[in-house]
Amino acid sequence: FFYLYFFNFLIQVVIGFDNGNLFQYSNLLSGTLARSFMPHSGNKVTGLTYINSTCYASSSSAGKVSIWSISNGNLLNDVAAFDAKSLNDLGYTNDKRIAIVSADSTNNVFLWNTNSNPTTLSFHTSAATCLKVLSSSRLATGDQAGQINIWNLISNTKEITLTHGGNILDLDSIGTTLFSVSSNKKVEMWNFTSGNSLGDLNLAPDNPNNVKAINSNLVAVSLTNNKIKLYSL
Repeated sequence: FFYLYFFNFLIQVVIGFDNGNLFQYSNLLSGTLARSFMPHSGNKVTGLTYINSTCYASSSSAGKVSIWSISNGNLLNDVAAFDAKSLNDLGYTNDKRIAIVSADSTNNVFLWNTNSNPTTLSFHTSAATCLKVLSSSRLATGDQAGQINIWNLISNTKEITLTHGGNILDLDSIGTTLFSVSSNKKVEMWNFTSGNSLGDLNLAPDNPNNVKAINSNLVAVSLTNNKIKLYSL
């Protein structure tokens, strides 16, 4: 299986694979491959997040978070965020914290930096599976029971709960629209400030891995058959 991550569409694209490989493309239209490497010693790449124009971070099934140079692929920092815990996803907040969901965290979400103990957000009723930093003050997290929580990052409190159904596989956003994809083979669209549903995309019979919003009119969905499909909204 593979997971598609857009950092800067058409400029920097990274694809992570279950077998631990990362492929970084400098231009998607031309198919120019900048580099490929195995960042976590063969352990599964579970998440990628853009930090700034010079670097990005990855998480692994072995519990590590690593920081990489975009320009040359060099390792900038390698930290054991949660020793021996499998990390499901990560994101980077505007206040320079790394948001982490862990497979072994008893349903918790962590806001973490290297200089202090993590802040724990604990309103999920099943294991948290994925997250998306929505803005400087909001974070969305999904879980195995189909629940999506919208968090206020200033007060570290839950604002809204959305129900998609199935196991939430991935989240993405553009503007005030949140996209969630689930094992029920649907992409749901939400206004994350009001919690209102904006409709859905039926992916059946395809089985999705993750969803990425390209613009307000187009989303990409990676599938378990190693294909990527584009959907017009």
